[in-house]
Amino acid sequence: MRDFWRSSGFHLLDRTDEGDLGVTPDFIRAYLARPEVVPQEDSCEQELALYTRLMEDPLAPVSDGDIARLEDEDAQYNYRIVLRFRDLLIASRTLEAAYLTIAQGKADVPVPPLFASQLVHAILRNILNDCDDALRVRAGELFFREQNVSTEGGRLMLADDEIV
Repeated sequence: MRDFWRSSGFHLLDRTDEGDLGVTPDFIRAYLARPEVVPQEDSCEQELALYTRLMEDPLAPVSDGDIARLEDEDAQYNYRIVLRFRDLLIASRTLEAAYLTIAQGKADVPVPPLFASQLVHAILRNILNDCDDALRVRAGELFFREQNVSTEGGRLMLADDEIV
């Protein structure tokens, strides 16, 4: 069966014995691969070294000094956000626990709404993992997959942008 919602990152996570989504280095690596974090052609040597180290070991400790040595202030800001989020995920151990911490306002770090939405995306994908009702899966997809909307013969038609 083709994995649905590959963009959720579900395939990068482990399922715990309880059925929750366990955080993995590969899941964190996906955040490090975001365009805001990937070094640019003009990135300094320290940024290249930090990025290489984190891609090899996404759980590697990073000090404030490591980030302060980056020449680009935007890169410093982006790394701080992503690494604080990473640390929240690691401390929470599961996506569900991390999301609950965020939703209850107990996160010690600001979490970008996009990151919280991505957690919900993966959690919903997990909830629907064993669902054999195509309409329920389709309804869930409407929240997260890019849709192509058109009308034909007076009827509204929705289709996944990645499919059509």
